[in-house]
Amino acid sequence: MNGIDLSQRLEAIAKMVPPGYSVADVGTDHGYLPVWLFQNEISSRIIASDIGIGPLSRAAETVSKAGIKTGIDLVLCDGLTGITQNDAEIVIIAGMGGETIIGILSEASWTKSCRKLILQPMTKAEQLRKWMSDNGYHIEDERLVKDSGKLYSVISAIGGSIPTAGKALDYIVHPSLINNKDELLNEYIEMQIDKLNWSISGLKKSTRESDVQKLEAQCKVFNELISLKERLKND
Repeated sequence: MNGIDLSQRLEAIAKMVPPGYSVADVGTDHGYLPVWLFQNEISSRIIASDIGIGPLSRAAETVSKAGIKTGIDLVLCDGLTGITQNDAEIVIIAGMGGETIIGILSEASWTKSCRKLILQPMTKAEQLRKWMSDNGYHIEDERLVKDSGKLYSVISAIGGSIPTAGKALDYIVHPSLINNKDELLNEYIEMQIDKLNWSISGLKKSTRESDVQKLEAQCKVFNELISLKERLKND
């Protein structure tokens, strides 16, 4: 097998991995990312884990075709249950919903001592960001990537911060995206505005007190997103 060609989403994740450290790729599926990291000498100590035998078999095939004999260990486990703090300095959890990532991190508090966490939620990124803030993780950087017409966020984080209560807007559009002047930021904000607009439309039909309170909160964030959009356009 020649060098692995990563998708744009996986390439964005790979670019966040600092060289020279042991890596765990949780939910590795075909094992493309671990093989790419090994072939490009980013890491020579990699764990490729997955909860399913099928995906792990596909990863094993990818590793075999690449001619890699040692350096990538395949581990069948749920989340990080089969991986310890001594196994990985960099932990990658990508291609899963935000709630699933929260569940994995909740069962592995040692990740707060990792050199870096690289997370790529497929859904509910705002819920993941809030949970991290509430539970002592700090988002150092965040980047956007577009792959097959879809926008994804890639989060770089560390543990050890004091739990803080941030603004609701920060959980939807993290400040690092604004500071980085990410080229996909405007499109990302538009996507968030559309999502909130759809949610607000549904809440307006409800008379439950909890939904009325939720509606008020979402309308506030909606207006803040509109203001942010306008401010960025004028900068």
